[in-house]
Amino acid sequence: MKFTTGTKAETGGLINAKPGCEEKCRDVTVPYPFGIGNRKCAMNGDFFLFCDRSASPPQTMFEDVVVLNISIIDGSMMARIPTVQRCYNGFGNVLNSTYIKVDLVLRPFRLSGTRNKLTAFVCDTITFMTDAMGDFGSGCASFCTFNKSFEKLNNIIENSCSSIGCCQTPLRKSLNKTLTITLDSRSNYSKTLTEEFITCDYAVLAEESFDLSGLHFFDKSSSNVTVEWIIKDEESCGDNTNCTYSENGQGYRCVCQPGYKGNPYLGCHGMFI
Repeated sequence: MKFTTGTKAETGGLINAKPGCEEKCRDVTVPYPFGIGNRKCAMNGDFFLFCDRSASPPQTMFEDVVVLNISIIDGSMMARIPTVQRCYNGFGNVLNSTYIKVDLVLRPFRLSGTRNKLTAFVCDTITFMTDAMGDFGSGCASFCTFNKSFEKLNNIIENSCSSIGCCQTPLRKSLNKTLTITLDSRSNYSKTLTEEFITCDYAVLAEESFDLSGLHFFDKSSSNVTVEWIIKDEESCGDNTNCTYSENGQGYRCVCQPGYKGNPYLGCHGMFI
């Protein structure tokens, strides 16, 4: 699994990182409980990120995941993950096929079920989401009644999915910790292929602002998803904060008390200090 732009500080210009720790990896602000540079800068190993300065431009990494944005306001981060692709030749034989597998069971993270959707596009396309055991979870199918190039399909979709050239399905709550996404075809395109037809289908797990209106310009190698994070105990909140139990029932989030601002995981300060 992998996580468009950087983010500015959300705490009114106050320090986001622990004292003596780096706060930014290029344009991405890395607020505590996350940390870069030294493991002591993060709350624990789950929140330790790597600033890959050998990349151009430098990238904020969580293992093999590119992190694009971290919010301490709503306990979320945006990350880049690969798309699922399945390509065929003119005879309907599969040339290559990829899938995505996500496992967050041992991490204080989950895929957002309210901000992410699975979208499949191009004709004769079926996509499935299953859990770690391979049990069926959800899916959708996209079909066309006649051959269309990718540009023409874009006119059919018109920024909505109705199973004609495109389909969408929400991410089920049971799949927000473990998830496998695959693609299939009813006829391997054998009934729909033409010289101009796009011979690959795609499945994209992407956050809700994903724009369907420009699919033929879309970088089909990756998409952005929203991942929610929590802390494990109330004592990890700083001074002058309130600790709220997360809606997903797996931990806590910290917020500054009224009249205070700052990073609630380090401690909040009076507005006029």
